[in-house]
Amino acid sequence: MSNLLRARIFVAMGLPLACVACGKDKVAEQVVPTASVTEPVTSASTPVVPVVPVGIGHPTGMGGCGSEIVCKDDAGPKCAATIPEDMDGLGVRAGAFDQERTDERRKTKKNACCYKAPRAHCGGGRPLRALDDTAIVARAISRADWIDPALEAAAHDDARAAFWLREAGFEHASVASFARTSLQLLALGAPSALVAATHAAALDEIAHARTCFALAARRGAGERGPDRLAVADAPLATTLEAFVRDTFLDGCAAETEAAIEARTRSESESFDAVERAALARIAADEERHAELAWRSLAWAVRTGGEAARDALLAALDARAVSELVSSCARALIRQPTQTTTIAL
Repeated sequence: MSNLLRARIFVAMGLPLACVACGKDKVAEQVVPTASVTEPVTSASTPVVPVVPVGIGHPTGMGGCGSEIVCKDDAGPKCAATIPEDMDGLGVRAGAFDQERTDERRKTKKNACCYKAPRAHCGGGRPLRALDDTAIVARAISRADWIDPALEAAAHDDARAAFWLREAGFEHASVASFARTSLQLLALGAPSALVAATHAAALDEIAHARTCFALAARRGAGERGPDRLAVADAPLATTLEAFVRDTFLDGCAAETEAAIEARTRSESESFDAVERAALARIAADEERHAELAWRSLAWAVRTGGEAARDALLAALDARAVSELVSSCARALIRQPTQTTTIAL
């Protein structure tokens, strides 16, 4: 999967496929590996409950996706100092005990223990980042207009419902992230094909969000949809350098990883047939979105010259990314004078 996606990215950037292998070999030792994706599993005990996102940046996170408070309601009277990596498949890294949230939770759940855990990955879609690099996500509220038509019934599963609500929130935020990207492209005088493809991707993300809310509903979440999204907290910088940074972090890094994650999950037996089919559709879209991000980045780097390449290098050095993402970025940087026409 990674090798095929790498080749597709090189084609999208207008780079010769002969560069794929050399790009991979030359940068492998310079990259901080991405945390492996753990498939969500259903806990036999009382499920872990994601409570609310918190505004804490994580310097080694993919694209700056912040942290979550997670609570385990049956932990017992004594809480451990930390939670393990990706506890119960929630997609978070090991986190520290949070006394304040635990005290609040124990007003209704006497054996609860809560932790502040950095997210292991952004979730689906292109993240919408705040000024401090944390992810902006709307909370889920009672509403039915963001749910696709009823899907085949499934067994009630609180942990899986919470997982799909989390994914739905990220997919919903991606709509705004693509809208923001289209404004940046327009401000920079980008080719019309890039603007059109960006708007089409936003429509894909609406469909993804509706699908995820529906998948949450069939697992027992009820009719849920997004509350108001704090788009005013997302900066709209329209310089070429800002566009390069945002496109690399939010599109090239986050969406490439999201595409791989969705494809891997679509082939996992831990999801049922309805969920796997939905994930396969989402994965195909995210792969196209990743290609679009790399195509847009290549246009910006060739348009902006030395300043754009410096901005890309700064973004690459400031964030831990996978070997796949790093090798593609460095291949583009090494060929600043490449004149191959990019199919827009």
